[in-house]
This record gives sequence, structure tokens and C-alpha cells, in this order.
Amino acid sequence: MKRNAYLFGSFSLVATALLVTVALGAKGGNGGGGGGGGGGGGQTPPCDPQPISVLLADRCGESIWIDVNDGNTACDIICHMTRTRRQTCNLMVNWIGGVVVADGNGPLGFHFDPDTIVVAEVTAEGLQTTVCAIASNPGFFDGGLWFVNGTFLEYQPR
Repeated sequence: MKRNAYLFGSFSLVATALLVTVALGAKGGNGGGGGGGGGGGGQTPPCDPQPISVLLADRCGESIWIDVNDGNTACDIICHMTRTRRQTCNLMVNWIGGVVVADGNGPLGFHFDPDTIVVAEVTAEGLQTTVCAIASNPGFFDGGLWFVNGTFLEYQPR
């Protein structure tokens, strides 16, 4: 029993460290030309780090516009959406997340706080959800950091 508690504690510590590393790495920006993201090892597509709104189609079938205030995070998203096979992004963007704000005026009953948006290749499983799950009970998710997975359809400057 003691061994199981030790293993669970070690796993939790590693998962937390990984999440923090990924979240901090996501703030690293879009400079340089190497890193994760696959591709042909070429230069990173140019990007002007400005706030954007991005349309995400969640795997559950719902879509949401997400405002992103951090220009470097915006560049990571744009790179993921626009790179060619010969270009490399600093980060493979599989997840987007932020602090959920319950919002009765919004079309889905919530939005993500634009100042807290981060993108990541991997996240802790306990922080993963869907747009549909949040929309079905925004109060449960309100104030928490949550990540959703989907396809970025379009973006526009704000």
C-alpha cells in the first residue's frame, strides 16, 4: 500500500512538472527556426505577435471563438495553422486552454479568459475536457484552468 501511494505521488509530481514545463514553454514565442512541431526543419513562418481571435471546432462538434491576448501564443497558433511542410513551428499545438469564465451572455454560456490562454502539445489528463462539457455546466468549470482539443478553422486579428 505504501508503495502504491509513493508511485501515485511520484506520478502526480511528474505530471505537474510536465504541465508547468509545457505551459511555460508555450509562452516562449515564435522566434528561431527549430523545435517541436514536425515538418521539414525549415524556418518558422514569420509572425507579428499580436492578439487574435481563433475559431476552434471541438471534437464534440461544437465551435467557439477564443480570444488570445498573448502575441507569442497567437504566433504558435498561427504557425500551426499556416506552416508548410518545409517549415517548423516551435510547438506542436494539440491543446488550447485557459481559465474558464461562466458568461450567461455568451452563446455557449462561457468563454476563456484571454489573458490566460496557453497552447500545448500535451497536458495533464485531469485538465482535459471538451467545449460541449463546459457548455453543459459552465458553473462547474468556472475559475479553473481547462484544455480543449480540436481543429483551428480560422483566425483574425483583434
